[in-house]
Amino acid sequence: TYFPPANRPENHLTVRLRRAFPNQSFLVHNLAADGESADGFLCPERWDKALGEISRLDIAFIRYGINDRKRFGISGCLQNLGLLCEALKGHSPGIRLFLETSIWVDYPTHYLWDRNAALSPLYEAMRIFAQDNGYPVVDIYANMEAETQRGSWDLRVRGLPAPQHTIVDDSFDAFFGDDPAFFTNIHPNSRCLGLIAEWEIEALKKQ
Repeated sequence: TYFPPANRPENHLTVRLRRAFPNQSFLVHNLAADGESADGFLCPERWDKALGEISRLDIAFIRYGINDRKRFGISGCLQNLGLLCEALKGHSPGIRLFLETSIWVDYPTHYLWDRNAALSPLYEAMRIFAQDNGYPVVDIYANMEAETQRGSWDLRVRGLPAPQHTIVDDSFDAFFGDDPAFFTNIHPNSRCLGLIAEWEIEALKKQ
């Protein structure tokens, strides 16, 4: 919700789907909620709110992990992901599921602490889980690291000193850019949303 509706993930994906598959029509639903975990999505009230008016899904990109890991550990996170995948297959038989890793941070230049040390084992476990269960992976974590190593580090929003002060571009980098705290936000910016949509298209084309 830190972006206006026109600049949210579903729109980045819709545009790239049209470019990649010009003879098909698409309806993209963004079913995410701020701060949610996979087990939260599975709660009956939340599930019904998200899917009550959607009769069938053909494809789902599933990106959970950070909040589940905090609450349940890696094994609990994978268990919740498995339950969510099975529930989606029950809702929409024949659905194609893609699991996604999430954000890599540019520590120490653009982050206050090494969050990757906690996230890397989670995403490695997710890759193994996906392979064991036949789910393709959109590896956002690895792709962001590679993108940064190529010199394109500007992939996350900024903000000081509180979450409500989110800055979505480089407008204030000249004032605060020497302070890693300014970049210590885990959420993708517009450029990263576009890249994630491109990586999702690449994954679709491989299937």
